[in-house]
Amino acid sequence: MLPLLAGKNLLWTGHVSNLSSQGANGILVPGGFGDRGVKGKILAAKYARENKVPYLGICLGMQIAVIEFARSVMNLREANSIEFDPDTTTSAVIFMPELPYICWNGFKGSKTHMGGTMRVGVRRTYFVSGDSKSAKL
Repeated sequence: MLPLLAGKNLLWTGHVSNLSSQGANGILVPGGFGDRGVKGKILAAKYARENKVPYLGICLGMQIAVIEFARSVMNLREANSIEFDPDTTTSAVIFMPELPYICWNGFKGSKTHMGGTMRVGVRRTYFVSGDSKSAKL
């Protein structure tokens, strides 16, 4: 157990509607792969942001928070990760095959074995158009 959570009462919920009725005072969305449960995780991130509930997104959980923020706050309705929608026209999370990362299972990062190959953080970005929302930030 995480020392931060030691001695705390944890609520394991399978649906975002349980958060308000159960009095959750923090949300943890851990890592994972694929699109299973992503819609519910995005709703949990939105609930946390709108209700000022602390949110800890680890790996996929942080990607979810980025997608939710892009959709809800930046009004980029189609924002997504290329892991969930390879044809998305609004990539909030991209694949970086150049990373020399070896996944926990021994495979080098690839579109089949994505561990540690998705970017949500700092990386040099070139804006094609100066009138984009992100260029103005």
